[in-house]
Amino acid sequence: MPSVLWSNGIAQNIVHLGLMLKQMDGIEPFLVAYPWDKMPIHPIGASFDIPTVNTAEKANELDIIIELGIRLEPDFTNAYPGKRVSYMAGNGLVMNFESSFLPVAIGGELKIEDGQAKLVNQKPGGAERGGVIGDKRFDAVWITPQHWHTNRGYVNAMIGPAFKAPHIWSPMALEHAKQSLGVDPVWKGRPETWSLATFDPNINVVKSFHLPLMAAAEAYKHVPDQIRRMMLFGANHLCGRAHFESMVNHVALPTSKISAEGRHMIGGMLGREVDLVITHQWENNLNYLYWDVLWLGYPLVHNSPEIAEAGYFYADFDPVSGGEAVQRAIREHDGPSEADKQAVWRFHIGNPANQQKYRELIHSVLDGQKIGD
Repeated sequence: MPSVLWSNGIAQNIVHLGLMLKQMDGIEPFLVAYPWDKMPIHPIGASFDIPTVNTAEKANELDIIIELGIRLEPDFTNAYPGKRVSYMAGNGLVMNFESSFLPVAIGGELKIEDGQAKLVNQKPGGAERGGVIGDKRFDAVWITPQHWHTNRGYVNAMIGPAFKAPHIWSPMALEHAKQSLGVDPVWKGRPETWSLATFDPNINVVKSFHLPLMAAAEAYKHVPDQIRRMMLFGANHLCGRAHFESMVNHVALPTSKISAEGRHMIGGMLGREVDLVITHQWENNLNYLYWDVLWLGYPLVHNSPEIAEAGYFYADFDPVSGGEAVQRAIREHDGPSEADKQAVWRFHIGNPANQQKYRELIHSVLDGQKIGD
């Protein structure tokens, strides 16, 4: 399985959902490969033994199609006799907000040419960031809890009836890293000095480097001898931008201890390059990153009230609180706590409670019934 699969949250969501459905009696999952006849075997299906459906005729035999990662076009959906579910795995409303008010092209670098400010090296943006709303309403829209607050009303008004679906995870990405890289990234004990890191993707306001960097700097004020460096993964594309350079140069952590890195697999970095992970979210308080870090036994400094009892919690948008949490982790951490283990199991695909909730969601779609949140 190519490592690129594990760098994409939607692809991981497809894997986790497919593997969980395989474990459930009376449910037979398939992977729909669309456009038709372009993919004889879906690569995820080939890796995880889930059959592929790649023709409209075969797809018409399915009771439910769950759209996740692609959008089926009207040439199929208008004739499809079954139920159609949209699985909303991202913070669609926030991304649509950004798309509405940003230029059609996003990102890029600001340069001055002939006295004029110009953006260069831009990436496509606009509607693609939030997704174009289709012209057909769904029979149901499943929203994971971390996006329920922002997406529920928007979904009910624009897309279809909204239902809360459990956020689910499995350690498959970590197992792949262990096999492909030949490493066992599990926690092996306290380091002499600590290498800190953030893995937030830095593609929108939901998860960025800002608070983790400031929290690391706050901790450094108090325990400078304990902090070896701060690695900003997924931030190398920001190098050269005035805002990023200003942030790096103005925090209390010396620039010699800060590095902007590309995207790397968590399993390849923990224990080898990274000893402690700091993260920050805004209306996105459940993330695969959390479970990977906690499963392997490393300290997770975070601001998610959903798992305040696990890892090392700090208050929203408060770098001083974040710095205190980093210090607690450095001072106290020596492997996973019972709260860490319980937090991971709560979202594991093998948890019967998660399987039962998805069974109820499936039957509610088939029966046309509304179920509780």
